[in-house]
Amino acid sequence: MTLTLTTSLHYGSALTSVNWSPNNYYLTVGGQWPISGHEEIETYSFDGRILTFIPGTKIDYGTNYACSIDWHPNGHCIALGGSPSAPHEEIEIHTADFTSATLSPQALSTSIVLGDHAKGSNYDTHLHLLPGASLNLVGNMLYDNVDAP
Repeated sequence: MTLTLTTSLHYGSALTSVNWSPNNYYLTVGGQWPISGHEEIETYSFDGRILTFIPGTKIDYGTNYACSIDWHPNGHCIALGGSPSAPHEEIEIHTADFTSATLSPQALSTSIVLGDHAKGSNYDTHLHLLPGASLNLVGNMLYDNVDAP
């Protein structure tokens, strides 16, 4: 195995935790004494080449630091653990808000809807996949998940 540096980012003095979202599109980082313009906890998107900060995801954890960050398997919550200053607690759960244009709930969906669009949603089959599951679809696949204006 060979490791090659793809991208990097200067955070500050001490980065103590990094954790990928369940879909591997987002990276949440936490630490202590970040550089100016950064906070103790931040989330970035990663397109395979570049880390891009997601506005609205900074958490000022106070004068101390976050020791551990973990995404819930459903991708909708992030747990923080550390040594914060007031008004924060040692354990906090933050909900990921997907109403902004930068984050999409579809990006973290664990379901596939199969059906006949022309007949409406009463003819849909909902399929929910468990983490780590595999699904092989064979045949013609048409993508129809966009509302036309």
